[in-house]
Amino acid sequence: MAKEVQYNSDYVDGHMRSLKVEDETLALRASKDKVKVTGDLQIEGSVPSLKTEDLRVYKNGNLFLEINPTEQRLIFYDDYNSDEDDYFKILVGNHGATVFTTNDSGVGTNASMSFSANGEINLASNLKITLDTDESITLDSATGEFIMKKAGTEFSAANSA
Repeated sequence: MAKEVQYNSDYVDGHMRSLKVEDETLALRASKDKVKVTGDLQIEGSVPSLKTEDLRVYKNGNLFLEINPTEQRLIFYDDYNSDEDDYFKILVGNHGATVFTTNDSGVGTNASMSFSANGEINLASNLKITLDTDESITLDSATGEFIMKKAGTEFSAANSA
């Protein structure tokens, strides 16, 4: 049996109104241009399009994730505090040019980035690969072997350890 959904005429959050199913108020409030869910949100089925400037996800009242289709960016915020200046951002520009950015608003040097793979990590480019740092570069091989190649031909020193 279908339950009747009613639009509650009491104002909530200014112009937002709560919805009721039978006599139970839902954790969903709506106005003509905004929907707010105060509990868990589960979307099932296909979502044909997202017509919004931003999609924001909050965790414990703090902004955790922001998706901005207009600026083609995805930002994960530090969920340990409410500081929105601690984040990891992925920005996609023209022709698929992609930038990964981490930011630490406090000390400024704690926004490290680590890659951990249960397999190989490969960097491939049609142009060049540049490593640029204000500090040192460490190459740490468990076997002590360092192999360098030019166009597939090895030219590194034998027993490079």
